[in-house]
Formats: sequence, structure tokens, C-alpha cells
Amino acid sequence: MPRNIGRLRFRLDLIKQNDSPFSNDDGITTEAYNIIETRWGDSRPMGSGHQFYTTRNQQDAATHVFWIRYEEQFDNRGKIDHIRFDGKMYEIQNFVTEFERSRFLRLECRILGDPSSEYNIV
Repeated sequence: MPRNIGRLRFRLDLIKQNDSPFSNDDGITTEAYNIIETRWGDSRPMGSGHQFYTTRNQQDAATHVFWIRYEEQFDNRGKIDHIRFDGKMYEIQNFVTEFERSRFLRLECRILGDPSSEYNIV
């Protein structure tokens, strides 16, 4: 967990998934993503990949946690929903304001699919 700004030493792409899919020249449609912003952050793997249950559905537990400087526009799913780091895509599952002092934002994420998969980043 970063307690100082010096730990935010990795480049993270903060990404929002498009509402409309991407179509290539062959007519094949895939999900499309927009990079909202690139920020400095920190990354750590979490413990084992347990699953937890909510009242509505079953959800995979987070596999990684990322920290960025707190900014109000990023503290909910409306602005960003994915992170790209080190060539891999992560889906954000939970937003946590560290220490309730609005210094750091902890993003609990799970890795998506095959890390070698290509994603259409617009």
C-alpha cells in the first residue's frame, strides 16, 4: 500500500469500455475500449483467487490491486471500468478511498482472459 507518492512508479492506462462494439473489415465485431487517461500508479497482486458472493450474484474475487492518486472523477464506475498495465487488461471490481483522506484511490481488479489477447483500444 503506498504511503507516499514515490511508490506510484508504473504507467497505468485508465480505460472505459465503449457502448458500441468495434467492427473490422471482415465484419467481425469485438469489444472496443477508449483510453481516458494515463496515470502513475502502483500495482500489487492480491492473495489467492477466491470467489465471494453478493446478494445478487456470484463474482470472482480481485486478483490485483492498483493505487493511483485520488481524483473525484475516478472514484466510481461511471468514468473508468478497466486498467491496462504491462500489456494486460484488468476489470475494476471495487473502488476504495484509502484512509478516507482522499489521498489515494485503491482499485481492486481481476485480470481478463488470456494476457496475449488483443483488445481494440481506440
